[in-house]
Amino acid sequence: MGLSRLCDPSCDAVNVKRVLAGAMDHPEFFSAEALRRRVAKRDLTESLANHLMTSAWVPGSGADFRFLKKEVSCHLGRIEKIYLPIRNSYYGTG
Repeated sequence: MGLSRLCDPSCDAVNVKRVLAGAMDHPEFFSAEALRRRVAKRDLTESLANHLMTSAWVPGSGADFRFLKKEVSCHLGRIEKIYLPIRNSYYGTG
C-alpha cells in the first residue's frame, strides 16, 4: 500500500480502514494455521519459522482487531488532516 493511498477515500483504493474492516470480517486469514501455511511457502530456516510462529500475534476473533483499529484511527486522523487537502495538487521545481 503506497503512502499516497493510505487514507484515500476513493472507492477503488485499498486503504487502512478497508484492510482493517476486512481483517475484522475474516479473522481466519490471521489464524495460526493460515500463518503456518504462509510461512511454509517461504524459504525460511526451521529456526526462523518457529520463531515467527511463536512470536506472532494471532487474533481469536474479529473483535480482537478493535484495539488495533482504535489505535490506528488517531494516527489516520492526523495524516488525513495533512494529506487530504493536498491530495490532488501537483508540486515541482522550475
